Amino acid sequence: MNISRTLTATLAAAFTLPALADIPASRVPAPVKEQVQKQYPNAGAIEWDFDNDEDVYEAEFHLNGLEYEVKLYPDGTVSLCLLYTSPSPRDS
Repeated sequence: MNISRTLTATLAAAFTLPALADIPASRVPAPVKEQVQKQYPNAGAIEWDFDNDEDVYEAEFHLNGLEYEVKLYPDGTVSLCLLYTSPSPRDS
């Protein structure tokens, strides 16, 4: 097998992987989950992502008919909170 071809394919894959990846709740640090539960105790099902570029966890959920996206650092500190009305700007 050609080593340079293998190396090129590996590097191409590394640079095309998405910066944002869905992760299971079991991989989210406790301080991050605790902060979201504390701030939004009535949140619906939470979808967790990890943003490799920003090194933050993202919690996406619905609450009272609105869509929330909360970004948190691994220690549980909130970086950003976005609130989308319906329909979400991301739906267009």
